[in-house]
Amino acid sequence: MTIFLLNVYNTSTDTADVVIPPKTKILYLSDGDSLDRLDPVEQPDTTTATTVELIGSSGGSNAQLTAIADTRLSPEDPNRNYGSTTLFDYRPADGNDEGSRAIFLFDLSSIPSGATITNANFSIYVENNKDWTIDIGRLTQSWVEGTGNGTTGAGADWEDYDTTNSWATSGGDFAATSHSFVLDDVDDSFQGGDVTSLVQDWHSGTFPNHGLILYATTFPSGKDVEIHSRENTNKPVIDIAYELGGGSVIRSK
Repeated sequence: MTIFLLNVYNTSTDTADVVIPPKTKILYLSDGDSLDRLDPVEQPDTTTATTVELIGSSGGSNAQLTAIADTRLSPEDPNRNYGSTTLFDYRPADGNDEGSRAIFLFDLSSIPSGATITNANFSIYVENNKDWTIDIGRLTQSWVEGTGNGTTGAGADWEDYDTTNSWATSGGDFAATSHSFVLDDVDDSFQGGDVTSLVQDWHSGTFPNHGLILYATTFPSGKDVEIHSRENTNKPVIDIAYELGGGSVIRSK
């Protein structure tokens, strides 16, 4: 539970919504999903800006974000898109190729501006689990999910980030991170790992949010897994815990 003490300044003449006096000090109580006003105290003022100023807060909030886009990148089928596929066949290296990869995008707009990410955990649902490590990279190029189910020219693939433009490097443009996780060899279960610093960097604007990529530098011989995509029942998610500090938010209608 989070408690907010706000100074609300409003000069809007729009009467379609609840009218807020020119300056009002209000106590709000939040369960993480909504703000409920408890006790407004009117303090008239001639302030001209329409501003909500966060005076203080306690506690934290949680959010679960579902992937808004995902697809598979396969060196075996470098020009095929898998944007509408329900299962990503995550293959091991074969000969000299680098193994298939999967990319995911999450919308962080529901996390309030100025929030501090205290924990973020990325999870995928995996069938035929194997005991090996998956690395998580930060994508550095925007991309198009596409509508293909192993079809050509439908969206991002091993060679292109959309239907016509090539990645700088085949297999996706990304920066390595310190994040990875080990599949625990339990079939049909959610697997994942910590991505707190990555999500904080996206949220703070340190890096643009182009999503993340799953890849592996080494694979045990002859092993592969199947990952549920966002089109499946068990969707990829990031579970986020965050706290709000002091600051101000400008709201406009």
